[in-house]
Amino acid sequence: MSVEIIRISKNENLSERLSSAPESARVVVVVIEGKPIVTSLKSPDKPLIGVLKCDVSLELINFFHLCFADKSVKLEGIEAQDLAKSGLINDVLDAASLESYVISIAEKIASLAPLAISGFLEAVNVGMKMQLEESLVFEAQLFSKILATRDAAEGINAFLEKRRPHFRAS
Repeated sequence: MSVEIIRISKNENLSERLSSAPESARVVVVVIEGKPIVTSLKSPDKPLIGVLKCDVSLELINFFHLCFADKSVKLEGIEAQDLAKSGLINDVLDAASLESYVISIAEKIASLAPLAISGFLEAVNVGMKMQLEESLVFEAQLFSKILATRDAAEGINAFLEKRRPHFRAS
């Protein structure tokens, strides 16, 4: 299980830092401590969790699969609490507990079946660009593909045997 934490300071290039994340990382947590430079953003093939400690654009928030903010943060003049109420970010916490809370979520995600997580991300990233009916067919195809893997069998067997699964991404 691997969680990569990337800290972004003011005027640091977010795109470059994300491209340097190791392939072995199952989840990437991006802690934004200063307003970054964003040249281009490519949807990652692994879960990306944002931790906002400063003001950023709403466009950047939408890039993250999950996004959490310090309660003192304002984004384009909107209080973090209001962003959470509207569903634009997942939660707002105080500075003291923000990172440890997000890292615990990232570790939980990293412990899950990697093929199921990557399939979920593909369904979301690709499916959002399709019409509803087409995206449902695409999602069913992904589900069938994942259900035929050793990891799916391992998950079912572990459940029936009341033990923790040992996923191998195969």
